[in-house]
Amino acid sequence: MPLSYKVFWFCISFIGGVLLSESGASFAIICCGVGIFFCVSLFFFVSTPYRWWGVASMCAVVVFTGAGYALVRVPSVMPVVSQGTIVGTVISPPRISNRSQNFIIALASSQKVLVYTDRFLQVAYGDTIVADGLLRSLSPQEDFARVKGVSLTLSFPHIRMVRAGSKWSFLKMLFSFRATVASVFERILPADYAALASGMLLGQESSYFSPRLRTAMQGSGTTHLVALSGYNISILIGALYVVFGYLFSRRATFFIALCCVVVFVVMTGAQSSVVRAACMGSLVIIAQHASRVYDFKQSVAVAGFFMVLLQPAIIRFDMGFILSFLSLFGIAYIMPLLHRLYTFRHPTLEVIKKLACETIGAQAMVLPLLALSFGGISLVSVCANMLILPLVGVIMFLSCFIGIMGLIALPVAQVLVVTLYPFTWFVERVISWFGSLPLTSLSFSWWGVVAYYGFIVFILYRFRDALGSEAPLSLRRVDV
Repeated sequence: MPLSYKVFWFCISFIGGVLLSESGASFAIICCGVGIFFCVSLFFFVSTPYRWWGVASMCAVVVFTGAGYALVRVPSVMPVVSQGTIVGTVISPPRISNRSQNFIIALASSQKVLVYTDRFLQVAYGDTIVADGLLRSLSPQEDFARVKGVSLTLSFPHIRMVRAGSKWSFLKMLFSFRATVASVFERILPADYAALASGMLLGQESSYFSPRLRTAMQGSGTTHLVALSGYNISILIGALYVVFGYLFSRRATFFIALCCVVVFVVMTGAQSSVVRAACMGSLVIIAQHASRVYDFKQSVAVAGFFMVLLQPAIIRFDMGFILSFLSLFGIAYIMPLLHRLYTFRHPTLEVIKKLACETIGAQAMVLPLLALSFGGISLVSVCANMLILPLVGVIMFLSCFIGIMGLIALPVAQVLVVTLYPFTWFVERVISWFGSLPLTSLSFSWWGVVAYYGFIVFILYRFRDALGSEAPLSLRRVDV
């Protein structure tokens, strides 16, 4: 078996072990199950000529390692209720919602606390906060914060003092730059249009949507437009290579592009989807620089492995992590099948067909989980996304140019915004119209989710040969 396949199965087995541990299964039960599988596979490896049984036994060892790693890295949660004065340093940029804002502070004991305050409180990364309030454990609705190591929450405390941070910090500079660019859009565009521009360019944490538009985005299935993904990263990498390719050598452009991608991920809040996309995008340019063949299957496994290695809780508490990979698999596996159903002679119709197939493929893979997690899913999201996605690259480019220009000369940005306004107006109109349509939801149960994905696996396996060279290696017939 080639080394690349060994790496793939190592990563998948490790992720599987973490998933077993985070699913709530007892570690003793995991040990018994993995131990039995290891003994059986080792017996067949010794007694039969099929060498892949040896790989299966090694995978069992890695699954056990992953489960143990998650057990050590994810501490058990103990109920906590404590009243008193809290002193902490802000370690995340504030996220503003309709009536409040939240941010994370680090205490002297190294514990991290999720703080909710009035949305008008002026606070920034690196500030020190002194507050009186009730510390308590995270509720199930706040489990998303565990991905960042948060174990406690503090809701609307009495703020006694906010002291601005005096030390220079690279992260503080990045978050300040992001907030400044977002403020440029707020000064030259209507509120919702500014939120769309800053969201598509800088991520959801940089944007504030009105309740009306937020509800419309949920109803039209377009919330992901401001949750940066592989599409945004691919646009960024392409732009970096075009700009720096004319100025520097191939080697210098490679390192500059890698550094810019890392800085962009940190600046936008390191969302799961953008981290995954950045990992895979970095692997693409590394493969090109090293003159190696890029393999989709390997890059997905490696990206998932490193994300789970850094924070095992992500596989349980961050739905965006799972949805990001599922949508990626939908584009890679379902889209080629749909693309081969019919061929148009006109190139424009072919482009529209490809966009539709990509959108349907991504939506098909995440549909049941979205319906199960949020109580329903939009059935008109495919149409809405087909109309908006072709404009994302244009809006990102114009927003970047106008935002930077606004930092230099705001009056110039106010003139140039006429080029951005029609696109944001169109996107807002599409979201509002599709979000207002009635009867656009579909519900799933757990059994429905299992049956749905079982059917998807059956279809992909049944028509794996029809994919031909378009399919990733994991669907092709490969001799081990």
